[in-house]
Amino acid sequence: MLCYDDRKRDNKTEINRQHATALLRLISSRIENENRDMIIHTSVAGKTFSVSTNYHREILYNAEHTVQHMALIRVAIQFASDVVLPPDFGVASSTIKYRKQCVQ
Repeated sequence: MLCYDDRKRDNKTEINRQHATALLRLISSRIENENRDMIIHTSVAGKTFSVSTNYHREILYNAEHTVQHMALIRVAIQFASDVVLPPDFGVASSTIKYRKQCVQ
């Protein structure tokens, strides 16, 4: 069972780069697990829902959701600094694929 609403929050990860890097390395070393069925529990507008899913689908969701955060980071960096990011940073893979088709 999985509930994103009840996940453990860790402020240290948000403010300590070395700690966050160590966690990312740990996660990447464990991410390739076998697929398995899962149930997600969530509450929306006071109603509780349970949804069937699987491990691989949740990994995919998290990867795609990360792109949204990267897009916000892109906006902040472009506004506040002169750092040049790769053109695909913060762009969904479907958008990248579409752009490549348009060029041809």
